[in-house]
Amino acid sequence: MRRKGYDIVGLMLGALVLFSSCSMDTGPVYTKDGQRYGLTGDQVWRGQWWQYYERALSYAEGEYWDDAIADLKQAVGTRLGQKDQRRANTYGLHFVENYFPHRELGVIY
Repeated sequence: MRRKGYDIVGLMLGALVLFSSCSMDTGPVYTKDGQRYGLTGDQVWRGQWWQYYERALSYAEGEYWDDAIADLKQAVGTRLGQKDQRRANTYGLHFVENYFPHRELGVIY
């Protein structure tokens, strides 16, 4: 009987660690003139390079330059060794059209 108590506690601690490690900072969402900036099309934020790129473009559109620069640098840093390209492959047959983070950094600066 005593073993079951330890199993339940271990299971609860394992679940706590699992779910706490899944939470990621989704970044601030700003509202200006009724428009929201800092959002991505994905329902779940996974911290992938394409999500940083998409969010950076949203920040840049709203003129939140510091946030846009940080996300563009994160996208470039996460996708090391890859060039800017018209169709950047994310996974499988999914692509980001017009992936040009270096150009966008230049425009922002």
